Amino acid sequence: MEHSFGLSPHLTEDQIELYSLGRLASSAIPPLEEHLMICEACRQNLEEIHDVSVAMREALSEPERERSAQSGWMGWFKRPAFGMGLAFAGLVLVIGLFSTNRTAYAPTASLQLTAIRGEMPAIVPTRQLDLTLADGPREGGPFRISVVTAIGASVWSGLAESSPAGVKVTVQQRLPPGDYFVRLYSADGSMLHEYGFRVRQ
Repeated sequence: MEHSFGLSPHLTEDQIELYSLGRLASSAIPPLEEHLMICEACRQNLEEIHDVSVAMREALSEPERERSAQSGWMGWFKRPAFGMGLAFAGLVLVIGLFSTNRTAYAPTASLQLTAIRGEMPAIVPTRQLDLTLADGPREGGPFRISVVTAIGASVWSGLAESSPAGVKVTVQQRLPPGDYFVRLYSADGSMLHEYGFRVRQ
């Protein structure tokens, strides 16, 4: 199953912002919400954009008379510029925490998979996954690769070429903990093999 959002595996900030503000065309909402169900990175972006939007709306909607009635240093908390500054500082903090969270992921993991059923190999969460499908064709291609969750929801797809070691592909997406299956398709679209692996907590 291909993504409905062009070549990018993620939603754009414009799509997320329009959705958060309730301004997205109704026909675009179902595929966007389907993508949000399977993509942790886009869900986190939606939460960040929503939080900043709410903070800025609250800072700008306060009546002028309440701001002018305040006196002393407490009045600073009621001024729009100060409120927007606080919202910006909050955004920087959220982005910093998000960046720190991203560094908890290893940069790359390499897995050699075979189509034999049994105990699935396990890896820690990474930002990129290099896969070698060991019993895949050693010549021909290109081959289509699809990575799906245990319930069959597509999380990544792309093309791969054969090599002397088998079919090799790089999945450039962080996968949350769970069980995943890698499906190898021939050029005519028929499934050749299915492989499994697990991302540990």
